[in-house]
Amino acid sequence: MFGKNSIVGQKFFNGRDDLMVVSRFMTLQGEGPYRGYPAFFVRLAKCNLACSFCDTYFDNGDWFTVDELMKEVNSAIVDHFGGFVPPYMAGEKKEAVFVLSGGEPMLQKNIKQLLDAVNKEFRYSQIESNGTVFTEIPEETCLVVSPKCLEKSGAPVRYLTPRAETLERANCLKFVMSADKDSPYSSIPEWAFEWRDKTGRQIFVSPMNIYNKFPRKFDEEYSTDNIKIGERSNVDEVISFWEEGLLDMKSNQINHEYTANYCVNNGLTYNLQQHLYAGLA
Repeated sequence: MFGKNSIVGQKFFNGRDDLMVVSRFMTLQGEGPYRGYPAFFVRLAKCNLACSFCDTYFDNGDWFTVDELMKEVNSAIVDHFGGFVPPYMAGEKKEAVFVLSGGEPMLQKNIKQLLDAVNKEFRYSQIESNGTVFTEIPEETCLVVSPKCLEKSGAPVRYLTPRAETLERANCLKFVMSADKDSPYSSIPEWAFEWRDKTGRQIFVSPMNIYNKFPRKFDEEYSTDNIKIGERSNVDEVISFWEEGLLDMKSNQINHEYTANYCVNNGLTYNLQQHLYAGLA
């Protein structure tokens, strides 16, 4: 697990009208229904789970009001393109997907207000959630639910079933898969297949990436306490599949091949983290 990522609940954000933001960056959406699309990510801080395989830092962040964050988004887009914003990002609506991620973004209280503002400026919007908490979001925003397991002593025990209202609202499900037959991540829970059969909606499955070390400059003592959103966005978020020694390639090959076969055998959508192969955030 990257970072300390201490577990918090929705109460952590009680009394706040602003949002705790880890990073924001222009990239490609690597996974899910908008995979391959140009995307602008906003990663919110904190999570109510601490998954041992998590490859994201979301310990700390900077506080923004919705208006401040939208200004930050547009400023970051201009900076990304060196001052000349291409036409597809400069029209009345940006022809890209805005992705709200975490951590667990539904912990924070006013994400609907943010997404309402986003939907006025972006053609598409998406939020990613583990499904164990629920906050109202706009109807036009795509909800990707990525269920996770309860863990004890750093080992997964069983899948946590998402809340009923989250599953009802979900546009698709996205699972991570391991070839370890002793792990609950080696299969998809039956309730997910029942959900697919009832709704006709899609299930994406990604092979779990196994890391040999932390990326680049990071180590177990790394903390986001003393750095700002710019560094977290431009350094922390960039992880390359091709960084020598970063990944356990033998284990990853096993997970990739196992997951591909599972998808073929069960009619699921094989889902790679495309941004890692492109060396993008």
